[in-house]
Amino acid sequence: MIKTREMKISRAIKKQSQVYAEADSAYLQNITAVNGYVLQVLLSEMPALLLPPPNYSEFLITFTKIKSTTLGWVNSVLYKLMEVPQTINKSNDDILRLFGYAQEYAEDLHHKYDANTAALLVKKLKSIDSELSFLKQLIANVIKKINDYDDQLPGLVDDFNELLDDYKQTVQYDEDQIDVFEKKTSQLQGEIAALWIKITLEIMNAGGAIIMGKLAKKIKNKYVKVLAQIMSYGLAVTLINDIVNSLIKISAKNGEINVITEKMDQLTIDIASLVAANAQFEGLRDNVSNVQDNLEFIEGKWDELSQEIKKSIVKIENAQEGVQNEEYKEVIIDVIEARSYWEETVNKSKLLELNYKVKDAEIDMDLLVTENDSEKVAEEKMLAINKILAEAKEYPAIEYYNLI
Repeated sequence: MIKTREMKISRAIKKQSQVYAEADSAYLQNITAVNGYVLQVLLSEMPALLLPPPNYSEFLITFTKIKSTTLGWVNSVLYKLMEVPQTINKSNDDILRLFGYAQEYAEDLHHKYDANTAALLVKKLKSIDSELSFLKQLIANVIKKINDYDDQLPGLVDDFNELLDDYKQTVQYDEDQIDVFEKKTSQLQGEIAALWIKITLEIMNAGGAIIMGKLAKKIKNKYVKVLAQIMSYGLAVTLINDIVNSLIKISAKNGEINVITEKMDQLTIDIASLVAANAQFEGLRDNVSNVQDNLEFIEGKWDELSQEIKKSIVKIENAQEGVQNEEYKEVIIDVIEARSYWEETVNKSKLLELNYKVKDAEIDMDLLVTENDSEKVAEEKMLAINKILAEAKEYPAIEYYNLI
C-alpha cells in the first residue's frame, strides 16, 4: 500500500523555491557584471606608456590575446549563458502544465481508484522528471563550455599580472601613491558594482531591457578613462534619475583618483595605467568564475529536486488497487500544493528574462548632475542625456561586442 505521508513533492519544491530565487538573483547580478566587464575589456586599449619597458611588446601581445579570448568567450559561452534563463522559463511552463494534468488525475483517483489513471499520473510525474533532467543537462553543457575556457582567460590574466609585477621590480615609482590608487580604484569598482546590482534588480522587476553605453568623454585624467567607460553600464531611460544619482558618487570617486594621479611622476603614472587595465581583466575573470559557481549550484539544486520526484514516483508505482481514499487525498493535496509552489517558482524565474542591449552613445561627463547644480540645470542635463540615448543606435549586446 502506498505510504503517501512519505511522498512530498510539494515539500521538496517549497524547500528549494527560495533557494532558486536567491540563486537566480545571484546569477542575474553576475551575468550583468560579466556583460559590463566584457564591454569594458573590448573597448579598452593598451595604455601608451610614457616610459615603456623593453618588453612592452609582451604587454601588448598579452593585452591583445585577452581581448581576442574575451570575444571568443562571448561567442562560445556568453550567448549560451544568456539563453539559459529563457530555456528554463520555457521548461518551467511545460512543468507547470504537467503538474496541472497530474492534479486532475489525482483528483479522479480520489473519487475512484483506476489503474489506468494511476498509470497516467505516474507518466506525467515522470515527464516532469524528464524536464528537470533536460534542464540539468542544459546547465551542465554550459558549465562545460565555461570549463573549456577555464584555463585560457584566467591564464592570460595571470600572465598580464606577472608582467606587471616584474615591471614594478625593475623601476623606481611611488609605491604609496600606487597603493592609494589601487585602493581608490577598487572602491570605485565597488560603487560601480553596487550600481549594477541596483539596476539589475530594478529592471528585472520591471521586465525591461538593460541598456549599456559609453561614458568616456572629457575625463580629466586619460589614464583612468577606462574605469569610467563602465559607469554608464546601466543607463536605461526608465531609470535615468536613480542611475544619475548613483553616478554622482562614482564621479566623485573618479575625481579623487584624478587628484592622486595628477601628483604622480611619469613612471608612477605608467604603473597606475597598467594597474587600471589589469583591474578590468581581473574583474572579468572573477565574475566569469562567479557565474560558473552559480550554475554549478543551480545544477545541484535541480538534481536534488529530481531525486525527490524519483522517490515519489516509486512510491506511487507501488500503489495497489485497494488504496484507501484518505491516502489518495494526501496525493491530491501534495500534487495541488506542488503545482502551487511550482507556479510560484515559475513566476519568480520569469524575472530572469532580461534583454542586454548597447546604445552607441557617449555621455559627456559634464552632463552628470552634481550637488551644486540648480534644479533647472539638473533638469536640462537630464533632458540632454535622454536625448543622446534616444538618438543613439541600439544593438543586441553580443552583436555590438562583435562590431567593436
